[in-house]
Amino acid sequence: MRLVFLSEEKTRHAQMMQNNLTVAGSISTQEISVAQLQGIQFTGIVSQLTGGDNLQARKQYCSRFPVALAAIHVPLWQLKFQEIKMVDNTLGFGTKLYWQRD
Repeated sequence: MRLVFLSEEKTRHAQMMQNNLTVAGSISTQEISVAQLQGIQFTGIVSQLTGGDNLQARKQYCSRFPVALAAIHVPLWQLKFQEIKMVDNTLGFGTKLYWQRD
C-alpha cells in the first residue's frame, strides 16, 4: 500500500524526507462532531520515483488529478506505508483498526 504525491525538492518537507527516508504523519477529517471523526496515523518509507515507475505512476496520478498536468516538472514521490492506525468514530466511539506491512 502506498501514497503517491507531488513535491518540489526545495520544499522543507522534501528536504527533510531526503535526510530521513522513514517518516510519520497523520491524515484526518475536519469534523466538528467527534462522533464523525475519521483519520489515520502512519509510518512509512519515502522515495522519489524515477524511470518507468515514475512514468506509470505519473500517468495514473494525472488521470486522477488532471490539474497535475501543469506540474509535470515537479518530482513524484511514493510513501510505502509500514504501519497504519485508523480511527473511525462512525463505527463506534474510539474504534481503531490496525494494519502493518508483513
